[in-house]
Amino acid sequence: MEEISQTNGGTNRVVGSFDIGGDDLLDDVQVELEGEAFEISVDSLDGYTQTLAIDRATLSDGTVRIYVRLKPEMKIGDYEGVVSVATRYLDTRKVNLKGTVNPATYTTYYDFEEDAVTNGPTNPPASGVTPRDRQSMYGRSCGLYRRRCS
Repeated sequence: MEEISQTNGGTNRVVGSFDIGGDDLLDDVQVELEGEAFEISVDSLDGYTQTLAIDRATLSDGTVRIYVRLKPEMKIGDYEGVVSVATRYLDTRKVNLKGTVNPATYTTYYDFEEDAVTNGPTNPPASGVTPRDRQSMYGRSCGLYRRRCS
């Protein structure tokens, strides 16, 4: 199965899948995850869990697709896991899983027209303004704040 790669904090979950099938089975098929990073389901949108039981009658009608995804709460990093597919009297089959959660990229824009640089007072105070500039803004050398000069 191909590696599952998703973006941290994204709303779209990336889903991988594989098919299982079998004829003349004597028992149901157990599908179990080894590891805590992934989830499995028979529905690509819902019902994700750590284990599934597939009815043997369902498999005698054809194949069943198993969907795999990284858990939504996984943090940025690389993950590995294994899905085991087992039934009585047959060897257990294993599917290796790999997944990556990538950091989200953000683009920010700054509008220099709307927020033009000035050397006047702001809250917080403008950087690069000297005390002399602050005094001259008020027309007199009375200090940083407006007050009556004596």
